[in-house]
Amino acid sequence: MNCLSLNVQGLGSKAKKDWIKELNNKHKVNFLSVQETKLDCISDMDVKVLWGNYKFEYTISEAVGNSGGILCVWDPSVFRKEHHVVSDNFVALYGSWVSNQAKLLVVSIYAPQSITSKRSLWSYISSLISRWDGHCMVMGDFNEVRCMEDRLGSVYNAQGANEFNSFISNSGLVEIQLEGYSFTWSLQSAKKMSKLDRFFVSDGLLSLFPHLSGICLDRHLSDHRPILLREVVTDYGPSPFRVYHSWFSLQGFDQMVLETWNNIDLDDNNKMVRFKNKLQILKKEIRSWVNDCKKNQSGRLVDLRSKLCHIDKVIDQGGVNDDILLTRWTCGESDLRDEVREFLLGL
Repeated sequence: MNCLSLNVQGLGSKAKKDWIKELNNKHKVNFLSVQETKLDCISDMDVKVLWGNYKFEYTISEAVGNSGGILCVWDPSVFRKEHHVVSDNFVALYGSWVSNQAKLLVVSIYAPQSITSKRSLWSYISSLISRWDGHCMVMGDFNEVRCMEDRLGSVYNAQGANEFNSFISNSGLVEIQLEGYSFTWSLQSAKKMSKLDRFFVSDGLLSLFPHLSGICLDRHLSDHRPILLREVVTDYGPSPFRVYHSWFSLQGFDQMVLETWNNIDLDDNNKMVRFKNKLQILKKEIRSWVNDCKKNQSGRLVDLRSKLCHIDKVIDQGGVNDDILLTRWTCGESDLRDEVREFLLGL
């Protein structure tokens, strides 16, 4: 399952179609949702250009004047549509996911600006979901945030956020957290930024696709960043014994491994057995050496934090000068480096 959602802010130019095609090919997208097409008519050729091949089906919500418009495109060998409902602010597709025959309702949303209109939209989408006997996936530009941290440089409307959160909860939806960027929309100047684009799924869908994850991609020809819902299954295979990459950055690690290996002297005539036994001895030595590093590092952290606490008390009592501030900054930097090193040791 690889689903791409993007508020494209006008799909008329060839450059934007080529951009979407590049994203589709790169991420092997099998379901695409494009909001704010600003087009009242989209041809099969238009869809082919941005989809990248002939194997597709699509449904559109036409733009009203020069505003709105939603396009949903999918691979029919992956998603089989039975019927759909189209509105100015959403496209709802009823069907099934072919690989596991799961009944699936997919809703692509381009929410209006006014709170009253959004309230009506949330209510209607909730009713669609409540009447559907299957799994749900909701995506798009919701033109709303969930908390104050989702906005930067613009006014936070608590009422709108509360109603949005109530819609999510009442519909039984779970948000897929996005990696990559904190905000999905921003002005060119970056003075205003918001998290407006999201993926939501029903609990049952997570059981069918336990490896779903979301990522916020780079912004290019739109004020919105594309968001990608993908299945990521990683299998690194077995390892002979547990060694963390972070250990290689520790001072003296390479030398310890080299000396330990060279100093191991075994008499077994079987070379494979001898090699296995040497690895086991090396493993024990590495474990012991890393544990000693942890203890030494913990003691250093305690001393640094004690010194920082003393300096902060002096500063709090008005005894501040350039030397004390320099010492405070130096200790703080050392403390941060050691905390990072301690974290790496604990991996």
